[in-house]
Amino acid sequence: FGGFLYILDRYDVKKFWMSRVYNANPTFARLLDKIDAKSIPLEFPEAEDITHVLKANLNFFWPSDEFLIKNTFTEDAIPRLFRQTGIDLNNFSLIFSLEMEGINILFTGDATPSVLNKLLDQSKIKSDILKIPHHGSKKGLTVEFLKLADPTHGVISVGKNNPYGHPAKEILEMLDAERVKVRRTDLEGDIVFKIPNSN
Repeated sequence: FGGFLYILDRYDVKKFWMSRVYNANPTFARLLDKIDAKSIPLEFPEAEDITHVLKANLNFFWPSDEFLIKNTFTEDAIPRLFRQTGIDLNNFSLIFSLEMEGINILFTGDATPSVLNKLLDQSKIKSDILKIPHHGSKKGLTVEFLKLADPTHGVISVGKNNPYGHPAKEILEMLDAERVKVRRTDLEGDIVFKIPNSN
């Protein structure tokens, strides 16, 4: 989330979406301060929420209200709008699809396999373009979820020569086995898809 500090300085952001779970990292507090200073509306979408941005429809699949209630709690030491948790923060990554001009793009954040497995009954997960979870970490994407999404393209957002070894060989082999065309930011820089008639 540190990169959002620069995005908020560079762009006129009209709305900010995030998970309701608080992060104790000082950079997160700086991000909240900047959002507040710029009077940007802050929203916490959950599963089954639907919204529209220009010509695009956004469908949110995660986190569910049930999961949030079960795995979070309130605490006086954190900002009023947020909740605290004792489990991996990646379990609360926003998962949503963006549909425009008949093209469906699925964003998975840093979702864990346990979260992805909770969505295997979602027929709307099928996508043309899949943002691969967690920078291609071997603890991210599962075969079951990939088969359900059935994307033509898989985008891996990952730093060049990163110290984590992302993307993992296992994930690249999984994508290759399913004939997914892989696009990687460490090899190509910005990844751009042009959607017909979206101007």
